Amino acid sequence: MEDAIREVTPGELCNAVSPGEVTLVLGAPSVGKSHHLRQVGPSVERLAAASAVEDDELVVIDDFVAATFDLSDEDYSTDGEPPSMNALFARPGGAVLVTRPRSLDWLCQSDLPMSSDIVGQVDSVLVVRTPPAESSDVIDEIRKRTSHRRPAGLSNEDRASLVERITYPNYEFADEGLQERVGTIEETVTPAAFLSLSQYGSETVLVGPDVRTVVGDCDITVEPLGEATFELISSLHPRAEDAGRDPTALSPAVATALALVASSLAADDTAWFEPLVRHRPLAGAAEALEIAFDLPPGTIDHLRVFASESIRTKIGQRLAAQPETETAITNASAAFEEIRAGMRAVGSSLDKAAVGPDEYGSAPLVGAWHWEEPETLHTAAAEREFPNSDDGPETDDGPAGVSVNEVVDALDGGVVVLSGPKASGKRRLAANVATELTTWGATVRLSDLSRPDYIRVGIDATSDAVVVATYGAGPARITSDAGVRSLVEWVADGTCSGALLICDDEFREQFDAIADRTGCADVAAWRDRTEFELDDIAVAPDRTSRAVADDLLSAMDWPDTRHPSRLTLDVEKITDQSTLAAIAGMPDKDLDAAFVGRVLADAVAVVARTARPSAAKQWLALFDDLVGDVGLNRSDTDGAIRYRGAVSGTAMAAVASENPTTDEWIEAIADRAVALTNETATPPGRDSVGGDHEPFVGAFANALARLAWPTDGSGPNHGALACVDQVLHRTVDAGEISEEPGLTLRCRVYGAMTERIIETVADTTAADDAFAPVAALVQQAAATNEEGFAAFVIGNSFASTIGAVAGAACSPDNLSPWVDAFGSQIRDSVVFIQRQDNRAELLRHAYTGALGFWVFEHGCPDERIEPWLVAVGEDLCRTATTADLDDPVAFVAEVYGQAVRRVVAARNFDRAERLFGACDRLVDTVAASDFAAEAWTVRADLHAAALAAFASVEQSADGVNDGPYGIGALPFSDSPRFEDWIELYDRSVTRGAATETAHRERFLTAVYREALSTHVHGFDDDSSSKSSRRRVRDSASGISPRRERVWFEALTDRIETVAAAGDLVTDPVAFLDGVFGDAAVNWAANGEASVSQEWITSLARSFRECRWEIDGPTKMEWFDAFAEVDAAVLQTVVTRADIGNRSHDRLVQAVLSQVETGATAADNPPHPVNYVSSVFGTALALAVEAEPAEVRFGVTEVLTAAEERADFEWVGIERAGIFERIYARALAVVGRTNSDHANVETWLDVVTERIEATATRAVPEDPAEFVASVYTRAYVDTVEAVEDDTTTWRRRLDNELRAFAASASVDDPVGFLEEVYADIVVEGVKGGEPFEQIEAYVAAVRASIETAAEAGIVRTDDTLKRTFRRSADELSTANPRVSADYVARLDHGLREVVGDDLAAAAFESDGTAD
Repeated sequence: MEDAIREVTPGELCNAVSPGEVTLVLGAPSVGKSHHLRQVGPSVERLAAASAVEDDELVVIDDFVAATFDLSDEDYSTDGEPPSMNALFARPGGAVLVTRPRSLDWLCQSDLPMSSDIVGQVDSVLVVRTPPAESSDVIDEIRKRTSHRRPAGLSNEDRASLVERITYPNYEFADEGLQERVGTIEETVTPAAFLSLSQYGSETVLVGPDVRTVVGDCDITVEPLGEATFELISSLHPRAEDAGRDPTALSPAVATALALVASSLAADDTAWFEPLVRHRPLAGAAEALEIAFDLPPGTIDHLRVFASESIRTKIGQRLAAQPETETAITNASAAFEEIRAGMRAVGSSLDKAAVGPDEYGSAPLVGAWHWEEPETLHTAAAEREFPNSDDGPETDDGPAGVSVNEVVDALDGGVVVLSGPKASGKRRLAANVATELTTWGATVRLSDLSRPDYIRVGIDATSDAVVVATYGAGPARITSDAGVRSLVEWVADGTCSGALLICDDEFREQFDAIADRTGCADVAAWRDRTEFELDDIAVAPDRTSRAVADDLLSAMDWPDTRHPSRLTLDVEKITDQSTLAAIAGMPDKDLDAAFVGRVLADAVAVVARTARPSAAKQWLALFDDLVGDVGLNRSDTDGAIRYRGAVSGTAMAAVASENPTTDEWIEAIADRAVALTNETATPPGRDSVGGDHEPFVGAFANALARLAWPTDGSGPNHGALACVDQVLHRTVDAGEISEEPGLTLRCRVYGAMTERIIETVADTTAADDAFAPVAALVQQAAATNEEGFAAFVIGNSFASTIGAVAGAACSPDNLSPWVDAFGSQIRDSVVFIQRQDNRAELLRHAYTGALGFWVFEHGCPDERIEPWLVAVGEDLCRTATTADLDDPVAFVAEVYGQAVRRVVAARNFDRAERLFGACDRLVDTVAASDFAAEAWTVRADLHAAALAAFASVEQSADGVNDGPYGIGALPFSDSPRFEDWIELYDRSVTRGAATETAHRERFLTAVYREALSTHVHGFDDDSSSKSSRRRVRDSASGISPRRERVWFEALTDRIETVAAAGDLVTDPVAFLDGVFGDAAVNWAANGEASVSQEWITSLARSFRECRWEIDGPTKMEWFDAFAEVDAAVLQTVVTRADIGNRSHDRLVQAVLSQVETGATAADNPPHPVNYVSSVFGTALALAVEAEPAEVRFGVTEVLTAAEERADFEWVGIERAGIFERIYARALAVVGRTNSDHANVETWLDVVTERIEATATRAVPEDPAEFVASVYTRAYVDTVEAVEDDTTTWRRRLDNELRAFAASASVDDPVGFLEEVYADIVVEGVKGGEPFEQIEAYVAAVRASIETAAEAGIVRTDDTLKRTFRRSADELSTANPRVSADYVARLDHGLREVVGDDLAAAAFESDGTAD
C-alpha cells in the first residue's frame, strides 16, 4: 500500500486519479482539492447521493468524513462496513474520497465504526500539497485570477511574508494506524485561502496562522456525549419539528455545537462565543480552533450558526420549555466547562487577531470581487415600500402565498425565480430568505455579474454560497446575457449551492428570451428550476381620483406656485416607482390610464377656478411628464406613449362631459399630445408604435370612444362629442402634426376610436347603435367639402374604421357583424352624394383603403386576417349588389386590384406576404356570392385585376428594376425583388387553380389573359378620362410592356411556368393561345391606340418565345396557333373604327409586319405562303362572326389590307397564287368552324363576289382558272375535314361553283366543272392521304357530278368518265418515280367507289386500265 500513497500538487491531482478505482485524497483546507476534482466527475456531499450517479461514472465524495456522519444507525448496526460504504467501493466507475488529514484522523479515533483500515481498502491515496519552496507559480496563478489586469511583481520580501501567511503546518496523525500507514503530512501553501474575501468586503475574519498563534499549545480533550444526553440535545435543535426530520439525526459536529450553546445558555455564560459570531473564521482558522479544543470537524461553523442571536434565542426558548432537558444539560455542562474556559481565555485575543477589509483588502491574494451583503436586499425592499402598505399579509415571514422555507428548500442546490409585478414583495421575500440562509450558515452574495467568469473565482471559493441577482432592476442587476447563463451553470457545477433570480413582470419576456437565447434549457439546473409568482398586493385600494388630484396639487404647491417643476415637488421618492405613484400612494401598476385621466380632469376642475389654460401650461406640462414616468414604469417606450394618449383622452372626455362648451381646456390637453407626438416622432431606422402620430391619435380616439359609447350605459354625449371633434378638426387642419396628412390623421383617430368601442361593447347586436356616432362624425367631417372630395373623405374614413375592426380585441367570430355594421353605414352614406360616379368612388375608397392599407395600420394579428377578409368580402358583395352599379363584379375586381396595388406600392413585403397568403379567402367569398357570373369567372376577374395592379405600381414607382424592392431591402441576392412580389401573389392564383377541377385551364387562361389586357390601366382609352380622383392622380399614359418591363417579363415568365406544369395545363399551346392570343385580340379591339401596337407585338413575341421552354407540341402545332392569333388580331385591327386614320394605318402595318415575321421565321416548317394564306384566310373567315351589317365591311377590310397594304414580294410566288390560297383557306375555315352561322349566306355572297372580282383583276386573261383553283383548294380542304357537317358545306361550295360555271365568265360550264372536279381528285391523290381518304375524294366528286346532273348541267355517266379520265391522264404524266403510285391509288379509289367498269374506263386511253 505504501507504493499507492503518493504526493501530488493540486495541478497534478486530476491526472493522478484513475477511473474505476477508489482513491483517497488528503489535503489541507483551501489547498485546491475540490476545485480541481470537479473536472473528473460529479461531486456529491452525501453517500446516499452517490447512488444517483451512473455506476460507470467516477463520483467524487466532496467531504468524505462529513458524508459518513449522514449514515443512519441501521448502517452502523450492520456487521462490517455499512452497506452504502460497500456500494461505494463496489462502483465500476470508481470513487474519489476527499477529506482533510485532521478530519480523517478524528474519524478514525471516534466511536464510529471507521478505522485507519480505510487506507488499506482504497486503491490509492493522494496527498495534495504545494511545498512552500515551490509556491511561486501557484501564487502567481491565483494572483492572475484575482486581478482585473496583469498583476505587478512581488518583491522577495513580500513573497516570503505572503508564503508565511498561507502556509499550513505539518500534520502528524494522532491515530497510530494512520500515522503508520500515511505518515506525517508535510507543510503546504494554501494560496486559495483568501479567495472568498473581497477587497470591497465589510466582514472581519480570523486567519489560520493568527488563530494558531492565539490558541498556542492548548490541549483539551472532550468526552463524547452520552446517548441520553444526545437525544435530549437533539430536541433543542431549532428545526427539530421540520417535516421528515429525525430529531436524533445529528452529526457529531452539530450535536457538539448545540450542546456548547445550550450549556452556555443554561449556565448564562454566552460571552465566550461572541468573538466567533462577530468574526468569520476562514477554513484554516476554524480547523485550528477545532484541533485546539478537540472538537469534531465542522463544529465551529455550526457553533457560529447556533450562537447567532436569532438561533440561540430559539434554542433558549426550547430549553426553557423543557425543564428536564435543561436539568440534564446543566448536569452535563461540566464536560464542556473546559472548552468554555479555554474559549473565554482566548476571546479577547481572537478579537485582536481578527482582520478587516482595510487590512486584508490590499493582500495580494484577495480578489476585487464586487458583491453586496444581504442587508442590501432589506434596504432595497424598504426603498420600494409604500408608507401606507406593509406589502399585504404574510405567511412564515413571506408575502402571501409563498413561505420563506419554501424558497430556502428550493435553493438547496437549485435555481429559484421570483417574479411578479412591481411592489408585490419580491425583494422583501428575498431579503427574508437571505436572512434565513445566513442564519443557517450559508453565505449570500449579491454579485456583480458584468464579468461572470471573473467573479466566479470568488463565488467558487465561498463555502455554501447562494447568489442573488435581479434582472432589469436592482439590487445586483444582471447586465448581460452571460450573467443569466453563468448563474445556471454555477448551480449545475457546484460553484454555488443555489441561485435566486428576481424579475419584475415587465422584464419577464426579455428574461425568458435571454434564457432561450443562451441555451439555459440545455442545463438540468434550469430545467428543474422552481418558479414563485407573487400576486398583486392591493395598496391603497380606496384612493379616489379626486383625493389623488388634491395630493398632486398640494405637492405642486398650487396655486401658490404657478410654475411648478420637478425640483419644486414636495414628495418622498419610492424606488422603482414614479413620482406620481409616490404622490398617489399607489404603485404604478395600479395607476391605469382611466384613473390617471380622471385625476387630470379633477385637477383641471380645481385649477380652472383660478387660472385659464394659457396660465397653466407649465402645470400641464409637468403633469404630462409625470404621466410619462408612470407609462415607462408600466410598459416599454411605445406602450408608455400609448398610455399617455389614453390618459389625455380620458381627461378630455371627462372635461367635455362636465362642460361641453369648454373647449379651451380640451385644446390645452390636446396641445400637450401634439407636442409630445412631434417630440417622439420616429427616429431614423426605428419602427415606432403607430408611426409618428401617437399619443395624439390615442388621446382623441379614447376621448371620442368614451363619449360615443360610455361604459355606464348612459348613451352618447353628443354635445361633448361635437366639442372634442371640433378640437380635433381645428388641430389637424392647423397642420401641427409633423409629416402626417390631415385626412389620414383623422382617419387614424376614427379607426382607433372604432377599436375602443368594439372592445367596450359586449353585445354585437348593438353594433349599429355603437357605430352611429362614428358615422355621424365621418359624415360631418365631409359635409363642408364639394361632392367629389366629400366622397373621398367619407370613403377613406370608413376604410379606416373597417380596417380597425381587424385589430380590435374581439372574438374572430364577431368580426362579421362588426364589419357589416360599418358596411351598412357606408351604404347609407351614399345618400349624401348626388352623382353616381362619386357614389361609386366613395364605395371604392372605403373598401380599397380597408383592404390595402388600414387593416395593417391598425395592427391586425395574423390569426385574424383570414376571418376579417371573409367578413369584408361578404360585405363588399352586399354593397356591390345593392348599390346602383353598372357592373358589380367589375367593381369588386377593381376594388381588389387597387387594394393589392396599395400594398405593393407601400413596399412592405411583410404586408404583402400576409395579404397574398390569405387573399384566397376573400376571393372565394366573393366568388360564392350571388353574382350572376359563374364563380370561376369571378375568381379569375379578381386575380387578373390584382396581377395587373403590379404594372401600375411599376409605372408610378421608382427603383422597381434597380435591385431589391421593399422598405429597407438590402442589396443581397436573397432580398425580394419586384418579380418576387409578383410570384408571391401568383401563388394564390395557382392555389385557386388547384381547386378549380372543372374549369382549371379556363380559369387560368382568363386570369392571365385579362391581367395582360382588360384589367391593365390604359387598356381602354376612356379609362384615363373617367371622373375618378384616383385615376386623375395616375399617370396619363397607359401601361407599356416595354416601359413596365419588369412586370411584363415576370408575369409572362409565370405564365410560361404554368403552361409547362403538367398538373395545371394539359394543352400548353391552346392555353398560351388563349392567354397571349386572346389578350392581343383584346388590345387590337379595344386597347388604347397609343400602346396597342406595342402590346400586340409584345404579346405575339412572348407567345412565340414560350415554345422554346415547353416540350411536347410539334412545330406545326405551334405555327398553326401563331397563325390563328395573327389572323384574329388582323381581322380585329382592320375592322377597328374608333381610332384615327393614322393610328389605324400604323396598327395595321404593325400587324402585317408581325405576319411577315411569323411567315419567314427560320424554323417555320411550311412555305411562307402557307402561313400567309392561313393568316389572311382565317381573318377573312372571321368576318362571318361580325354583326350582319358588318360582314361585308369585315371581308372588305381584310382583303383591302392584303391587296393594298401587304407587300407579298417576300413570299416568293405570284400574288394571284397567294390570293387563291387566301380565298380557299377562308372557305375551308368557315366550313369547319361556322358553317351553320346565321351570316354564312351573306358572307358567301360577299366572298364569292370578291373572288370573281379578284380573278378578273389578277388573271384577266383567264379569270375562270383563278376561280377554279380557289374552289379546288377549298373543296380539298373541306373533304379533308372530319367534322360531321362537312358534307353540307361541300354542297354549298358546289352550289357556288355551279353558279359560277353557269355565269358569263365561263364559256364551257361542263368542261369547267369536269376540270375542277378532276383537279380535286388529283390533289387528293397527290396529298399522300390513306386509301380511305382517296375514296372520300372520289365519292365527293361523284356526288357533286350527280348533283350537277340533277340540275341539268351535265350528264352523270359521261361526265364521270371524262372527269376521272382527266385525273388519270394528269397523274400518269407526273414524275415517273411517283406516277405509278398515283395511278394505283386512283385505281383503288375508283374501284371502291364507282366500280370496276368506270375505273377501267378512266384508264382506257393510255392502256393502263388493268
